[in-house]
Amino acid sequence: MKNITSEQVDEKVAVWQHVRREIYRSMKRAGDALFNLTDALLSESQAKSLAELSLSPSFERKWPSVYEALGVTRWSK
Repeated sequence: MKNITSEQVDEKVAVWQHVRREIYRSMKRAGDALFNLTDALLSESQAKSLAELSLSPSFERKWPSVYEALGVTRWSK
C-alpha cells in the first residue's frame, strides 16, 4: 500500500475545491441547491427519488428546492 503524505492530501483537496468553485461559478441560478443536490447524490447511494435525496443531511433545503433548481438552472459557457 502506498503511503500518502499530508501535503499530497492537501494538494488533492485544493484541486477538488477549485473544481467545485469553477462548477459553481458556471451556474447562473440555483447553484446552492444544485450543489446540495450533488452532495446528496454522492452521499446517499440508497435514495431512489429526488424526494428521498432531499431528506439527506447534505441537502440543506426543503424538497421543492430540488425541482425548482433543476427547472431554473442556467449554465454559462
